[in-house]
Formats: sequence, C-alpha cells, structure tokens
Amino acid sequence: MGKVSQNAYSRFESKLAEREEPGRQLSSVRALFDLWIDAAEEAFAECALSPEYRQVYGAMVNAQMQLRSGIQAMAEQAAGQLGMPGRTELDSAHRKIAELERQMRRMQRRSEESAPAPTPAAKPATKATSPKPPVKTASTPASKPAKKAAAKTATKKVVKPAARKPAKPASRKR
Repeated sequence: MGKVSQNAYSRFESKLAEREEPGRQLSSVRALFDLWIDAAEEAFAECALSPEYRQVYGAMVNAQMQLRSGIQAMAEQAAGQLGMPGRTELDSAHRKIAELERQMRRMQRRSEESAPAPTPAAKPATKATSPKPPVKTASTPASKPAKKAAAKTATKKVVKPAARKPAKPASRKR
C-alpha cells in the first residue's frame, strides 16, 4: 500500500503539471479532488493487477483465516469450561434438526400420497348403543293473564331516582 501511495502522488504531480497551461488550470477545489481520485485509482489499479499484489494479498487473507480459526478454538474451549455449547455443537444440532425436518416432510408427503381420499358419505364408526330419549319435564301451560303480566315486568324500564343537588352553603357576612 505504501508503493501505491507513492505511485499515486507521482501521478497526481504529473497530472497537476499538465494543468499548468493557461486555459487548463483547475478552477475549484472539487476539480482538484477529482484529479487526486483519478491518480489514486490509476495507481491502485496498476498495483492490484500485479502478481506481487495477488501474492501478498493472498498471504494476508490466509493469515486472517488462521487468526479467525484460533479465536474460534479459544471461544470453543472457554464455552466448554463454562458448560455452554460451542459453535460446533450448535452447528451440529442445527444440521440434525434440519435433516429431521426434511425427513418428516418426506414422510408426510408419502402418507398424503398413499392415503385414500375421504368420501363425503363416509361417517366414522360409533358404539352400538341406543341413544337415550330426551328427558321430558312436566310443566303446566301458563294462562294468558299470567303471560301478559310476565311480559310487562320483563319490558318494564327501571327508573333511577334523580340525583340530589348539594345544598348551597349560606353566605355569611363578615
């Protein structure tokens, strides 16, 4: 990355030198910034395509993966000492659960495919006992006047007594 920075600065200087001529001079800070970005991108593109960069970048990624693996091993060890499941145990349990769910779905599909379609006329079998007759109660029919009286009391509105207004205190003259 140091080489990329040096290359970017030298490209930037050459681009600035090209703009010294009258009529090609930079008129804003934004134009200066855009020129710097162009120089930096060209320098990085040249470096990123080199075999040296690929080799160094690959070694860095490998080192990061080794670091991650070491940290994961330490976390597994700490979790085991605390009696907690580690990442490998959780991953294993997740794989088992997913496989059991797949097997269950396959079995459900097979049972649905092999089961005969129910017919609407088919009724479930019941015990061979005779149904009990309904219980009859002995009641006497009410007379017409009794029915009218019952209807009046059922529809009678309940009227609440009006709330009393509190008495105004007598004003005293002092």
